[in-house]
Amino acid sequence: MLSHVLQEATKLDFASATVELSNGDKATYDNLILATGAFPTKIPLDGVDLKNIFTVRGVKDAESINAAVGSPEKDEDKKNVVVVGSSFIGMEVALALADKAKVTVLGLEDAPFSKILGNPIGNGIRKFHESKGTKFILPAELSHFAPHDDDKSRVGAVHLKDGTVLPAEAVVIGAGVKPATELLKDAGLSLEKNASVKTDDVLEIEQLKGKHKGRVFALGDVATFDTPRGSNYVQHWNVASNHGRAIAHYIATDKREPFDKVAMCVPLLFSTFSSSPTRRPARAHLLPSLPPSLPPSLLARRRSFWSAQGQQLRYAGTTKASEWEDLHVDGNPDELKFVAYYLSASPSSLSVHALERRRSLR
Repeated sequence: MLSHVLQEATKLDFASATVELSNGDKATYDNLILATGAFPTKIPLDGVDLKNIFTVRGVKDAESINAAVGSPEKDEDKKNVVVVGSSFIGMEVALALADKAKVTVLGLEDAPFSKILGNPIGNGIRKFHESKGTKFILPAELSHFAPHDDDKSRVGAVHLKDGTVLPAEAVVIGAGVKPATELLKDAGLSLEKNASVKTDDVLEIEQLKGKHKGRVFALGDVATFDTPRGSNYVQHWNVASNHGRAIAHYIATDKREPFDKVAMCVPLLFSTFSSSPTRRPARAHLLPSLPPSLPPSLLARRRSFWSAQGQQLRYAGTTKASEWEDLHVDGNPDELKFVAYYLSASPSSLSVHALERRRSLR
């Protein structure tokens, strides 16, 4: 029997296999799936709560941003928009707003996507954005947000630590998201360093297995899941969707089939990507092709996603994309036609990014 309860879960009790709801009722379970998602990261600076400072997580956020920016017909009527963040969220928002606003992108790195893609690729993508009128200040350190002269309740300027003042009728913060796991923590679960919860290869929470009568699973943004190549954590809606299918299949059939898939998708406005701590890249080479000593098996059972950066930026590889030590580029990043191979001492850390060269990922 399926019932839909429009109540918020306020407390988890794993010992009694119950979920307490906001109306005071309790629901018992044989199988519990935790899919609490994530929330956007807010920067702890003065003025961050002013109106027209946005984060991006859902359709309502996009609608609010579009309403603040408007749809001016003349360039002189375009509003100043500052985008904080030069990775996936920030760069896709910048592209979405480039035709109807004066966009400036701020970031801590020397080039967009620097940690994941490296400077040669990041600067090539930057040139495309600049051709659309977007400006960049990289690296940049924020000082505070200042109110508008005519309305002290909304943002009017962004101040940098070097004294630069940027006029801003709207600000979009793309500083990533954090797992929404406070409810899990309050219930006594130990969290990973990234605030997610560790699961096994069928997405069952490891620290609860065999301790209570009900089974508890986690998926999507709150789950660090085990695979044959180690732990993975991916912040992507399609990953969460595939997690749900895998858990449902396991519950329905009781057939244990390890989850080892991250599917492809096309984001409409933004996408998020989370990776593990970085090591400083060692070298970058422009080469005519992938070094022949690298076996094709390194691309087997790859993780993949797309990002809209003028063309479709496609990724295939492991979830430890930022740990690369060697970069080999086939093509010209300035023309957005290339394949970039990211290598490290461990074959499991290989990844590939491509623009206008998608056949190379097959």
